[in-house]
Amino acid sequence: MLYETLMQGQILLWLLLSGFLCGFIFDLARFFHALCEYNKWIRHILDLFATLMASGVFFVVVLTVAFGEIRLWQILCFAASFALQRATVGRLLAKGFAVCYNSLSKKLKKDKE
Repeated sequence: MLYETLMQGQILLWLLLSGFLCGFIFDLARFFHALCEYNKWIRHILDLFATLMASGVFFVVVLTVAFGEIRLWQILCFAASFALQRATVGRLLAKGFAVCYNSLSKKLKKDKE
């Protein structure tokens, strides 16, 4: 039996964790986008950076845990955990970031006056 077959449970857990954590990379990119006052060019640069980081994390996890063998179920597992993070925790963080940004911008406007 292949060693990778015995390790499928561990590979699954690592891919779930990495997909979930890659969602936080996109949350962080959205936070910096809000700090830059929703500039269109900054958004594209941050999206590119976050996509490259998420792809890099996926390939590093696959190379280290699955010995470089990429299978369809690994891609689907990573994508599902990423989508789950964006649908649940990502929305909560977005609301929290919006509240923090609004209160910070109000405070800065008050200090300027």
